[in-house]
Amino acid sequence: MLKFTMSIICAVVLMSISAAIALANDSSDDDGGYIRLINHSNHLPSGYTPDDLVRLSSGGVPVSSTAVMLRATAAEAYFEMMRAMQADGVRVPIAVSGYRSYARQTELFNNRVQRHRNEGLNAADAAALAATVVARPGTSEHQSGLAIDISMDGSLTAAFANTQQGRWLYENAWRFGFILRYPYGTTHITGIIYEPWHFRYVGLPHSRIIFENGWVLEEYIEFIMYGTFFSDVSASDWFLDDITKITGLGIMYGVSSDRFAPNAAISVDEFIGILNNLPGDGSASGIRTYLTNSGYLTREGVAMLLFEYAQLNFIELQRWRIFQHFAPFTDQADISPYAAHAVFAMRSAGIMQGRPDGRFDPVHNVTRAEVATVLSTFIRIMKSSD
Repeated sequence: MLKFTMSIICAVVLMSISAAIALANDSSDDDGGYIRLINHSNHLPSGYTPDDLVRLSSGGVPVSSTAVMLRATAAEAYFEMMRAMQADGVRVPIAVSGYRSYARQTELFNNRVQRHRNEGLNAADAAALAATVVARPGTSEHQSGLAIDISMDGSLTAAFANTQQGRWLYENAWRFGFILRYPYGTTHITGIIYEPWHFRYVGLPHSRIIFENGWVLEEYIEFIMYGTFFSDVSASDWFLDDITKITGLGIMYGVSSDRFAPNAAISVDEFIGILNNLPGDGSASGIRTYLTNSGYLTREGVAMLLFEYAQLNFIELQRWRIFQHFAPFTDQADISPYAAHAVFAMRSAGIMQGRPDGRFDPVHNVTRAEVATVLSTFIRIMKSSD
């Protein structure tokens, strides 16, 4: 299993939304264009040909012909993936089709259309049906040099999903930057039929995020661009970016598939469980605070639990504002004596602040949105200590 450092895991979800959109839409060689969305609505130019194609036969892996190629980074990842599969005792499959030119895609598409015309369909219906199986020219991921079709015998059928190789790839391809591009039951999103043989290189950490959330690339790009799938979180909400980051990292989840419940209170036990989801090797299992099993979490409770988590996992907190002096909160006397040091540490590190009126509001139940915001800042501290 690959080891993911804090900086790798957080790379995408901690970037600004605008930067992520630029990355998603950019096919330049500066960033690789590895997560560029290519589908019926997002075309590649007819003249696009990658300038770093590598023949997979050069890596000693089985290929259907020496013409099978991928872009250099994707090819190296493919070689590594095949070596790992072999090390697990699984016979390496055949790389059937990689890079495909615009002209070749045109030929394949037209052949498919003609096949359906011969079956009696009119031109429009034949083209529409053909496009669910063979991408229209300019809409094929193969032209990008980032897609690979894999088979045991050269044929491309749904039966590959039930082979030892198909199952291994389904479970492990993300470790090497690849995703199953057209999973079962996603044709309504991708426009392409179920293709258990077609894998697309997007690179890490994108592949991990997509795999762990059960998304297709269209959904991942939508997540990057719009930040959330939750119906109760809007683009104007102050906590949008923080919820985006925290849910994108798999630290917090919605209360249902489409609701985050940003204004709901959160229990102490739930918060401790969330701490166990933080990236890295840290653990909340050693937290011994009396707060455990004591109902809903307060603001001073958040400070105490985060402070204890940091101590247990050797995370340096007072990094940004060390030695900076603050005016006391107007309700300083309301902060429990046993929580005062933790509150000061969180404030000094820039993780928790007071209300606009100068109060800390220590015994107020913290909301799920507030927790997302606090944790978003906390993981930046973790990253700087990594």
